[in-house]
Amino acid sequence: SGTTVCADVNNDGALDLLTTEIVHWDVGSSSDPSELLLNTGEPNVRFTRPGNENTGLARDHDRIDWNDGHIPAAVFDFDNDARPDLYIGSTDYPGTRGHLYWQRADGTFEPVAFELGIDHLASHGIAVADFDRDGDLDLVVGHSRARCEDQCYPTANVRYFENLLGQDGNWIQLSLSGGDGTNRAAIGARVTVSAGGVTQTQEVGGGHGHYGIQHDLTLHFGLGSACEAQVKIRWPDKALSTQELTLRSGYRYRVVQGEPALAVLD
Repeated sequence: SGTTVCADVNNDGALDLLTTEIVHWDVGSSSDPSELLLNTGEPNVRFTRPGNENTGLARDHDRIDWNDGHIPAAVFDFDNDARPDLYIGSTDYPGTRGHLYWQRADGTFEPVAFELGIDHLASHGIAVADFDRDGDLDLVVGHSRARCEDQCYPTANVRYFENLLGQDGNWIQLSLSGGDGTNRAAIGARVTVSAGGVTQTQEVGGGHGHYGIQHDLTLHFGLGSACEAQVKIRWPDKALSTQELTLRSGYRYRVVQGEPALAVLD
């Protein structure tokens, strides 16, 4: 596995897994593809494989000697509809590119990279953040020129994809700071946000996966049309202490463990 992303993809409160794999045409089904493993939520943790044909992640190939060279990946809500979407990056094998998947209301995924202008060959190394601070998540993607032949871009420059799709949905962002007994970056803090009849769960995470992927530590929650959210933070201290808040959408908040006052960030 190139990268394993832990995220609550289906908003049921249990963290699922998105795994990326490298599969070549001459190996085919004898090697596992990149896929979602869904957490059943049972006390003894168990995952199921719904299969790419059922989730919408199955891919067609336009050449005999195809490569599914997936290494980086990310789970994030790019259109602020409160449903997590997926980005699966690639390698520098010929014919590989990044894939963006939009989550439909029924929980399946639709590939939308080409339509939304985020098509990117040999997409190594990714980082997700609201870089321009406009309330939706943007994407930075690296590029490898090691062995992608004539499909390589002229330079190995990093490319920035500005999100122009999320402005219609409401959102909140939380920048957490740990207090006594918790690391300052609040790595391991779990946040649940309930708004508009949907409850989302995210954790603050450090570097992970191939190339040490590191996204913004600020958690971003798309809220759809909801204007207010109920927030519960479980801090990663010995007592797993909790903090509950009611927050208005459209703001980036700084929350310090144990302090009742909130700071609204620019």
